[in-house]
Amino acid sequence: MRYFTNARDLAVAIWQMTRLSWRVQPWCFLGMFALDLFQGVLPILNAWVLKSMLDVLAQQIRVDEAISFPGALLPLLVGQAVLVFLGPVLAFTAQFLQAELGRQLTLTIRTEVYGKIATLQGLLPYLRNNRGRGQDVAQEVPRLSS
Repeated sequence: MRYFTNARDLAVAIWQMTRLSWRVQPWCFLGMFALDLFQGVLPILNAWVLKSMLDVLAQQIRVDEAISFPGALLPLLVGQAVLVFLGPVLAFTAQFLQAELGRQLTLTIRTEVYGKIATLQGLLPYLRNNRGRGQDVAQEVPRLSS
């Protein structure tokens, strides 16, 4: 089964999902966006710090000096340690933000669906008689929205 027959339908669906995510939890949405950007830059920063450390070591060898550890190498080692530490921390933070956004989206979508069902007067008797859920749905709407 194909849900999107062309690129325009896909773009409209992505735009609607983005707007819903922004409306439900803007801080989680922005946080996830920022974390994704930073996690994308993290390997580049790691490579740059490693290259800088190797450049410092090569320069010390080329000059035929003893490697002065506290000099230019120590800040690079500290920077590398911070970057290595940030990797898992950012992953756990992104996982938390994604779970919170998912929870808020689920709650909002259920509330809107139940609210819509509660406004359809002709559908409630059918649900009561056939499913036994109509009364539950109608009663859940005020509870979920408050």
